[in-house]
Amino acid sequence: MSSQKDFPTSYLVTFFFLNLLLSSYFIDTQLKWNTTSRVLPVLAVVHDGTWHIDKYHHLTGDKSYVNGHYYSDKPPLPSLLTIPFYGILKWMGFTTDDETTLSEKTSNARKPAYIIGGIISGSIPFAFLVLLIFLFAVKQKTSFSPVLLTMLPLYGSFLFIYSGTFFSHLLSGVLLLIAYIFLKYRQKYMLAGLFSGLAFLCEYTIGIVFPVWAFLIWLNAKSYKKPVLFMAGVLPAVIFLLAYNYLITGSPFQTLYRYLSNDDFAVQTGANYGFLHPQPDAIWQLLFSDYRGLFFYVPCFILLIWVLIKHWRPSLTGLAKNYLFVFSCCFFLAVSSFHAWWGGWCYGPRYLIPMAVLLAFEGLRFLSTHSFPKTFFWMCVGIGLLVTWMSKSTIFYSMQEEIKHPFNEVVFPLFFQNNFHNDNMLTMLFGTSSQIATYIWLAMFIGIIVLLDFKLRKLKNNKFSKQEF
Repeated sequence: MSSQKDFPTSYLVTFFFLNLLLSSYFIDTQLKWNTTSRVLPVLAVVHDGTWHIDKYHHLTGDKSYVNGHYYSDKPPLPSLLTIPFYGILKWMGFTTDDETTLSEKTSNARKPAYIIGGIISGSIPFAFLVLLIFLFAVKQKTSFSPVLLTMLPLYGSFLFIYSGTFFSHLLSGVLLLIAYIFLKYRQKYMLAGLFSGLAFLCEYTIGIVFPVWAFLIWLNAKSYKKPVLFMAGVLPAVIFLLAYNYLITGSPFQTLYRYLSNDDFAVQTGANYGFLHPQPDAIWQLLFSDYRGLFFYVPCFILLIWVLIKHWRPSLTGLAKNYLFVFSCCFFLAVSSFHAWWGGWCYGPRYLIPMAVLLAFEGLRFLSTHSFPKTFFWMCVGIGLLVTWMSKSTIFYSMQEEIKHPFNEVVFPLFFQNNFHNDNMLTMLFGTSSQIATYIWLAMFIGIIVLLDFKLRKLKNNKFSKQEF
């Protein structure tokens, strides 16, 4: 086997679908404001043929009120992607058209929409992220298993928590990662712009990447044509959003965030959509705290910093031209400037997920090409896997924002009290005890890793070339 083209497709397909199984096993059907706000447009379009959510608006506080109608205040792409699949379920008879049942606060009738949305916006992006990093890592001549190096750090991070949830962060992060790969490794500037635009339609803060990457393309390529190509790729998403804003608010430049129906949210966002200036406390908390610290919720980043210090000697000029470094700095400062930088009820620094996806991709690639202390690696992934698994089986992502020490105050007590939630496949389909189902996932995870690693060793992948995608 001499090139990546020779890599067996059957293995890659198996790798992806086994990870999709693991990432969909815990599937969120909790009736929380954030996910519900994405579900309601799906229900409205499929059942009522309209984009406004008037019949269901009482189910969420995350909404906008414009010209006599209620709308979800979320970026539209995740809901748009979910609509056709939910429509197929309706056509097959797996949903109900009964308006009263659909609008009841405690009704289970809306769960199919949460499940489909969670798979499309959470599980598939997570499984695809694992596959992408594996594809890059497997080409390196390393003595360490690419399966272990790829799967263990990602499942031992807060990124895994958001698989199976109808949030937008993983979807936006993976779309941005595809854009980054096209930009850095393929020099396909228009495609990089196109996928950046799609990521923007999932999460508006990603819009910061447009001027940043356009400028860096000019700086690196010394060409005016290439940044123009990048922005041409962005243009369809911008036109779509302007039209979307106009059709609902009457102005292409007024987003639904300007019309939040929750008075407290509206006051907090204000004229600047809630952005002021970087806050020192937010910077510290988003990096190091057990409340929302990136290094706490992705423990392998600590190992990565150690390896970078040992092996990487970048120049200031190189850093100033680095697509990932400059974007990460700008994006992080933007999030630390947001009035609700902690993300409300959530697990970890959820607003940083798009940045964390790119950092995980490049970080694990870097580890695959350099030596690192194996004991340190096993410590990081061991701690990460343990706390993530405990969190996923108890609170999922739903953590009150007032709780400053989530693990000591909530996760550990719930886990050792055997207080597991029922949002998993076995419990929902077969009524299996949630405690038993939690340990079955762990057994599946170990078994799948052993199987994939064994198959990979049989294929002798280290003979593959290092050519880039």
